[in-house]
Amino acid sequence: MATITGFTAAREQAIEDATIVDATVDGSGHLILTRHDGSTVDAGLVKGDTGATGATGATGATGPAGADADLTMGKFLGSSKSASTDTVTLSTTSIFLLPVVKVTFTLAAQRRIRIEVNANFTPAATAARDDAVYPMYVSGSTATLTGAVNLASDGSTQKYGNPANTGGPGRSSVNAARDALLAAGTYTAFIGVARVQGGNAADTASLGYCAVYDAGPT
Repeated sequence: MATITGFTAAREQAIEDATIVDATVDGSGHLILTRHDGSTVDAGLVKGDTGATGATGATGATGPAGADADLTMGKFLGSSKSASTDTVTLSTTSIFLLPVVKVTFTLAAQRRIRIEVNANFTPAATAARDDAVYPMYVSGSTATLTGAVNLASDGSTQKYGNPANTGGPGRSSVNAARDALLAAGTYTAFIGVARVQGGNAADTASLGYCAVYDAGPT
């Protein structure tokens, strides 16, 4: 006659509870076994000491050239400024070159450049006047009105220190900016200033600032 050995419900539960359901290695390198009932068993150290640092690998291949950054103002090409002592007297209503301030730059290919300028105008006496500042450039490395291009010659970007033409003895700060598409070559950007109308023959301009940016290929 065959003999059958069975387990009580309690015994079966004990076997199930002791079943290993998970295993992990903790931060100390010990193997931690988790039983079905949630209890754990530390099976001891299973992680050896950190090995020696391996040899440095070979240098990777050079990556492709990066593209020009897409900046709102464009790539900065240079700037220049003058002091309050670097003045020009606006003896007539002609355009005068503001001294000292110039930025010379070289383009390897056709590029659109942006010239931003600022100048301060100081009247000699109270009188109604209109002052203007002009972004200008010329081919070569010398700032000169001869052969220069006035980017505000149409008047659309003239910035008047006293647009209401009511006059006043105080100093005014005037800004202007303009773009131009230039061929490859060397150029110099500078500031043109003018007492467009009114004012006095002893009025002066000074404290100039000129900045040039590469705004892109077209």
